[in-house]
Amino acid sequence: MAQKDLATAGYLLFAEVAGGTVVMFALGQLGFDATDIVFLAVLGINLVTAVLLARAARAQGRNSLLYGLCSILPPGALCVFWRLRERELWGA
Repeated sequence: MAQKDLATAGYLLFAEVAGGTVVMFALGQLGFDATDIVFLAVLGINLVTAVLLARAARAQGRNSLLYGLCSILPPGALCVFWRLRERELWGA
């Protein structure tokens, strides 16, 4: 289950960063200032990512609350994702 949660969190993390950037750029080119709305949407999607990362951390025997709280914001979620993925790849 940890690998499935971790993979889903990785896909969501990529989608929210890439999708948010593309949508913000496209709306900016159309003359709309939707920065706040896109940022709130990215944060909302990131909450799902944080839950998935917390579940993956719990499945690996790590502190799920700490990893979940660290991944509430997208940069923290990226760090947590790579930390959990590092353990999966290298067995550390």
